[in-house]
Amino acid sequence: MAERVTAEPALSDEDRQREAYEDDGESGHYQYLEYLEEQARQKTHLLTRAKIQEIAGRFQTIKELSAGAYEPNRWLVQRLNPSDSIVTLQGQAKSGKSTFILHMVRELITGGEFLGQTLEPTKVVYVTEQNQKSFLSQLESANIDPNSTNLTALTVEGTLGFASWKDLFQACEMELLKTGAKLLVIDSWGRFTGITEQEENKTAPVQERITELRKLVTNTGASVLILHHVRKSGGDIIDAGMGSSALAQQVDVLLSMSGQPAQEDVSPKKVSGPECRMIQSKGRFPDVMNGEQVKWEKDTYRFVLVGGPADPSTVLEKLLNLLPRNANEAVDSKSLASSYLEKHGPISPRTVENHMATLKKRQGVQQIEGTGMKGIPARLYRKA
Repeated sequence: MAERVTAEPALSDEDRQREAYEDDGESGHYQYLEYLEEQARQKTHLLTRAKIQEIAGRFQTIKELSAGAYEPNRWLVQRLNPSDSIVTLQGQAKSGKSTFILHMVRELITGGEFLGQTLEPTKVVYVTEQNQKSFLSQLESANIDPNSTNLTALTVEGTLGFASWKDLFQACEMELLKTGAKLLVIDSWGRFTGITEQEENKTAPVQERITELRKLVTNTGASVLILHHVRKSGGDIIDAGMGSSALAQQVDVLLSMSGQPAQEDVSPKKVSGPECRMIQSKGRFPDVMNGEQVKWEKDTYRFVLVGGPADPSTVLEKLLNLLPRNANEAVDSKSLASSYLEKHGPISPRTVENHMATLKKRQGVQQIEGTGMKGIPARLYRKA
């Protein structure tokens, strides 16, 4: 019986070169490394064995990932815009999204106060679908100092030379790095992403663009805030973004703005008046504002937080009302639980601890001392 012969697999160019170089000993080894480097330069789209080994070296054990101190999430604007994140604000056209955000930008670039929170001075890059004349008018309406150097803008005229949305995103990344800005505003998504009507209902085009923005966030340490128009047909505004809901699924925080005229998801009874807008949210940050109103006050020329209809029977509202009005009497979770027990009945200390983070975000609540970690309790009080 004839012996069966198994054909050996053909060698790849890389393996063939490696074997040839290895025959020359140590000098051949170095020549082989030079060959790999040259291949990497000439064929950047290919994964050579050296590249694969380098990528594999990026894997870490959970212990390695967990090494070092954990840094809690930071905020550019408390309960609205986390740092190092992608956020989208949705709403119907002319619902006041740009006005709201430009007032927020004004307080960011000056280190002012927005919705009751003092902000850290932050540089901002703003890409707008408005022409130069219209955008300058918007800035004037928001009372933004025309001499400010902390706000860099690109109006629609400046975007006409870009070949694609990717070129625009790369230009934005360069501007963020050049200025040190920590917020990029894209106003609006539909105008600058180049997604056609045929692509609106497909996940892949949206995912490709969000992936590029993820790279931008990683490379710059900035947040991206996307303004996005929703369909006029109404429905659930949270999921009613034009085309595919892929954008809502892939961002870190999805905010919606509705009010007068009322959307189907917010009845007129829940909105206090024509100067109010309801903010709703979805996302991976539990402390983001949700179901609360913001109001434009003409007298003070600023937006203020009204808050959604509060239910005084909830545990959170009861705890809020138990907070002392004096900083010298600030309480930790254990003391707050005792006060709750005296006034309302039994409550688990763990339940109070779980509510502390949310209490800290309520308007007027202040924290002194402590970090909230074990042995260093946070102490809260409520401004009179």
